[in-house]
Amino acid sequence: MTTPRKTRFPGIEAMSDGRKLIRVRAVDRRTGRMKEVRRVREATVEEALKLQRDWKGEIADADRKAEAVPRFGDYAELWMRSKAPALKPSTAATYADILDVHVLPRFGEFFLDKITVQDVRRWQTDLAGEMAAATVKNCLRMLKMVLADAVVDFELPRSPAERIRNFPMRRRLDEEANSLEADELGKVLACFRESEPEHYPLALTLALTGIRYGEATALKWSDVDEQDGLIRVARAQWKGHVSTTKTGVIRTVPLVPELAAALREQRNRQLAEQSAGLVEGWIFTKSDGRLLPKSALRWPLIRVLERVGIK
Repeated sequence: MTTPRKTRFPGIEAMSDGRKLIRVRAVDRRTGRMKEVRRVREATVEEALKLQRDWKGEIADADRKAEAVPRFGDYAELWMRSKAPALKPSTAATYADILDVHVLPRFGEFFLDKITVQDVRRWQTDLAGEMAAATVKNCLRMLKMVLADAVVDFELPRSPAERIRNFPMRRRLDEEANSLEADELGKVLACFRESEPEHYPLALTLALTGIRYGEATALKWSDVDEQDGLIRVARAQWKGHVSTTKTGVIRTVPLVPELAAALREQRNRQLAEQSAGLVEGWIFTKSDGRLLPKSALRWPLIRVLERVGIK
């Protein structure tokens, strides 16, 4: 290995093959922190000195002070605190996860006015190499929301993410559809009833109403109108936190006779066992009366699919 030899010029070392090891330290205008660049170039001492000056100018911007606005990470933390009270708990958690996992690692140390369009494009491209287009789209949407508010709060010229477009999403082909045919659904529901009876009423509710899992697991007996054949969908839950539906709209869905019969069986079983949760009126709960987690049907469904031979 070639050992560099110091010269009388700080940051410039001569190598035995004639090349120069050039070092530059300056404050990065985007983060406000000291940054060091080390590069090997074929250059004379005069050329190396010029490269030092050029690289230092690239790192530091003497015309503006980066401290004029906060770092992205500090601003994003305050942004989340201000938004969270008005968001559903599940939405707030999703925002926080995207920021923590995908946005802050790249932009957290940057001052808001030092993030460039090129920075955003490179970040988007890097994400696209690791995850699905839909996830990249959500990450970009999150970044755009934060930066759009920062533009207003600090009177910035414009958001560097403003004109960044989403990457095209690959359309699923019909033969790749991840859904059950009518006969397959019948087999799955029959198997649920026979081999996973405690999970059958919820599986049937989801299959025959099309409502979201969080809405189904937040249903109360008072929402079921067997006389008119309707189910009122008025709320949703996420990790036990009950709030409005995703759209904020109260609606009704048909209660078909097969589902009505299954829910009557569920009600009779709860009364016979005096199940926890009866007082609150929940239709579906854990044994201790708490609302079901989002994974409650995962393993029962996997077992059922294996039994009926659906991959």
